[in-house]
Amino acid sequence: MNLKRILLVAGATLFACLVASCRPGPAAMPPAAAVPQNIAQAPPPPPPPGGAGYWTPPPPPPPRGRGPEGPPPPPPPQATASTTTVQGTVRSLSYGPAGDANGIILDQGTEVHVPPDQANQLNSLAPIGARIQVSGWIHTGPLGDTHVDATTITNPSSRATMSFATPPPPPGPGAPPPGPPDPNTAGAPPPPSQPAPLAVAPQSGSVSSNSGTDTTITGSVRSFNYGPAGEVNGLILDQGTVVYFPPEQAGRVTQLVQVGSRIRVRGAVRQGPAGNALIAAETLTNRRTGNSISVADQPPR
Repeated sequence: MNLKRILLVAGATLFACLVASCRPGPAAMPPAAAVPQNIAQAPPPPPPPGGAGYWTPPPPPPPRGRGPEGPPPPPPPQATASTTTVQGTVRSLSYGPAGDANGIILDQGTEVHVPPDQANQLNSLAPIGARIQVSGWIHTGPLGDTHVDATTITNPSSRATMSFATPPPPPGPGAPPPGPPDPNTAGAPPPPSQPAPLAVAPQSGSVSSNSGTDTTITGSVRSFNYGPAGEVNGLILDQGTVVYFPPEQAGRVTQLVQVGSRIRVRGAVRQGPAGNALIAAETLTNRRTGNSISVADQPPR
């Protein structure tokens, strides 16, 4: 009897378990709807201060004197004179308006200028054909040629040396005028004297067409002749003749002839202090090309 009850209870329990396992469960959430835990737990970003109308202050203005591109460019360098030492062979002397020597022309075309009151010693110190060494202030002339205001000239062959009281040239464009010397500096030299403004004016008018006899001379150009400021104001021929023309005609003359050109000159001739001929040119002719120009000095206004 007891066995029947046990079997009945066991069968009822098994049936109940079977019925429970056959019931449908709740629908599962699709995978796409699942939210990652780290994102779901991240807090939302805080709103901007002040809301939508919050005002952002502008950046500070640049310092005065500086543009948006940066600091202003540095000022251009000031023109300063420099010294040099050159060597060469004396091709010819250069001459002043009165026909007296005032410098040397070297074989490479460099013009060496000396003070007029000391130029009379150039014939013995640096004769034509001598090899010399020159130290002094270097600068470039209007036509791009090289000029040296000599402070010393040495002749190695004769071992003769001469010093010249040559001040440095005035500062170029863009350089400030020199200030007064410092009185606290011992032995401070005086400021350089400026060249006389009238030194260039007599170049063209000093040898007038009315000061000699009209003549025609033919020769080869040994070198150009220069004025105190480096301006071309004449030609020196192979026989020592000095041909003068107004400096404002230098551009036309340098286009017509060069060093070595054979030319014909017509103008008024006279004798210079050194015994050579000085010609105030009226016309110049290139014998090779046949081109001719008039360089007669115009009468002053």
